[in-house]
Amino acid sequence: MRVLVPYDGGELSEQAAIMAIELLAHHSLEVILLHAAPDAQHATDARAALDAVTVRIAGSPAAVRAASMIGRPDQEIVRYADQNGVDLIAMSTQGRPFLTRMLLGSVTDRVIRTSPVPVLVLHPPTMSVDSVSPPAGRKLKILAPLDGSPMAEEAVDMAVSLFRPERVDLTLITTVASPLLEGFAHDIFTDLATRLRARGTHVLTLVKHGEAADEIARLAVEDGYDLIAMSTHGRAMLARALLGSTTDRIVRISKVPVLVIHPASMQTPHDPVSGEEIHPAATAYTSEYHGRVYTFTSLEHKQQFDGTPDAFVERGAATGDGPVSVADGFAEGVEVRLPPRV
Repeated sequence: MRVLVPYDGGELSEQAAIMAIELLAHHSLEVILLHAAPDAQHATDARAALDAVTVRIAGSPAAVRAASMIGRPDQEIVRYADQNGVDLIAMSTQGRPFLTRMLLGSVTDRVIRTSPVPVLVLHPPTMSVDSVSPPAGRKLKILAPLDGSPMAEEAVDMAVSLFRPERVDLTLITTVASPLLEGFAHDIFTDLATRLRARGTHVLTLVKHGEAADEIARLAVEDGYDLIAMSTHGRAMLARALLGSTTDRIVRISKVPVLVIHPASMQTPHDPVSGEEIHPAATAYTSEYHGRVYTFTSLEHKQQFDGTPDAFVERGAATGDGPVSVADGFAEGVEVRLPPRV
């Protein structure tokens, strides 16, 4: 497994590398410490520190090497992952719970939104190396929230494939506001659980009552899970009550690592300027941004996007027409109406 760890010269990014190695110790690992500098001079100045931390971590079971890029950190991280066969990006959070956003500046947030590979988010101030290191011989315990959407299921499938089906003890969880919905909630698990068990994964299912993010984060700690794995968005049945804003909150409050996954089904070609879906065969113009390819129905739309790409990416996240931000989601307390069971 090839793991990319962005290194910014701080202690937290070094700890994130060590924790990722411990968490994934059952796999054959290649770890790349990537430093993204704004210019060549900064890259040269940071090289000694980058080499030093590489030597320190190289004593671990993983093969460790360093890499440097010139450019904006979030863009270079995503670009490197996309172009170098990276399986996973592991990043630390900043650890300031009193802030509205507790992510590592805007870098972790942007990487989560735009990464073509899963992003493992770690919070060293509330996690020790021992706490993220599964005991020898034990399978990786993963807690995976579902909301009934294909994208949520696809994210779980991707997580199981990444860590290998036979090496995972998986618990599928959903939360409901009322006990009256519990029977329906169990239906969410049926097909996915059957499919994963056929692949050799041990699967349990849970339905809990209460606020989704708090309940999931609490359970992950109390029941000794190694990891929470979830998609960044869900659009069905329980209608984003579990995923979207909930993913963002779990990333900020979780005391266990969180694996955030963009399912492939979220990558339907569309024009970010007009919002129109585009059949791949009819794509006329494209632009690359943050390692992703955006498609356009006209040259004019491509030129508008190229002028201010951030504006269109952020607008698409807010409207649901584009790559979805972990900040996307609906307001707490919105009633979710479910169809009657048949």
